[in-house]
Amino acid sequence: MARTFAVGDIHGDLEGLERVFKRLPKLEPTDTIVFVGDYLDRGPKSAQVIEFVRKVQREGPPRVVA
Repeated sequence: MARTFAVGDIHGDLEGLERVFKRLPKLEPTDTIVFVGDYLDRGPKSAQVIEFVRKVQREGPPRVVA
């Protein structure tokens, strides 16, 4: 069964983003993760957040919409 997960308001908080991913169920190729806005501002690790999102896009297994 295909599932869709939405992640928003990251604001450069890499540790928070990593915590969210650890709480997700095992992701499958049929799953989709949608990252919605506010990746960068305020947080200390904006560049690392972009790297994380791109890595998930590149390596999967879920489909990523950024």
